[in-house]
Amino acid sequence: MLNCSIIFCVIMGFDNNASEVRFIGNYKLDEVIARDTKELEEIGGSFEEIADRMDYLIGRVKEDETRRMKKRPAIFRKYGYNTDEIFDVPGTDDESTDRGKILKELDELFHAVELVPGETNIEIVKTFHTRGMQDCPFATCGAWPSSSDYIIRNRDTKRTLWINETTSHLARKHHLLEKDNNYGISAKEFYRNFMLPGTKPLKHKTKDI
Repeated sequence: MLNCSIIFCVIMGFDNNASEVRFIGNYKLDEVIARDTKELEEIGGSFEEIADRMDYLIGRVKEDETRRMKKRPAIFRKYGYNTDEIFDVPGTDDESTDRGKILKELDELFHAVELVPGETNIEIVKTFHTRGMQDCPFATCGAWPSSSDYIIRNRDTKRTLWINETTSHLARKHHLLEKDNNYGISAKEFYRNFMLPGTKPLKHKTKDI
């Protein structure tokens, strides 16, 4: 007799290996969705709220990246270079050279951990522009792929999460939250760590996947 989880995956065309880190590890798709659905029912939450929150945070991180990028040319001008590309600056990377000093300031600019604008405890850790595109693992979906990862962290709980347009899409369209990777989180854990305080009161805690 075939495992019903396998049948469910085949019908929906779900490819867990469409990501290098696998979307749900060794978990079964129907069980992952069922557990998060149950958690959301217990707290009165929804996948749509999670997706909305992810989209909001992604938007704020993009705005932050744009703000930092606008500061980039000023660093070069400070040392007399009319460019914003380090390849145009001669010399070694030693901090005693102009090139080394520029690199140091750029590193401080783009790796500074700051709060998401308007938030009290959600930090922007880093943005990664990936080497390839991440498609939706559901074969018949056809959603636009993502090409960047946004790393956020709850300053109070220290919980870190990677999000992107695909994680948001999976939550909204397929009611799926990834597991066993940097993007992995349970529904209750997301509400505890990344929703605005007071969004939904948790009735009780369960062990996260």
